[in-house]
Amino acid sequence: MKKILLLFLILLFVLLLFHGSYSENQTTPTTEYKYIGNIKSKKFHKLNCRSVKKLKSKNYIYFKDKEEAEKQGYVPCKVCKP
Repeated sequence: MKKILLLFLILLFVLLLFHGSYSENQTTPTTEYKYIGNIKSKKFHKLNCRSVKKLKSKNYIYFKDKEEAEKQGYVPCKVCKP
């Protein structure tokens, strides 16, 4: 019984440790951003594009305008055509 309790406490500690570091990385941008880019594909989208739902949040990059995205080498999405 003591072993099970000890394992449970260790598991709980590990979960809390990882949860804290995960939630720190989850930031929501302010409303001044109009476009979202995918770091891996180098494409940028309108915020409401259906393709954005498929992106992993760790690959997000936000842009204020098209020029900023294109300046950094991103190309427009063919679905939402920003």
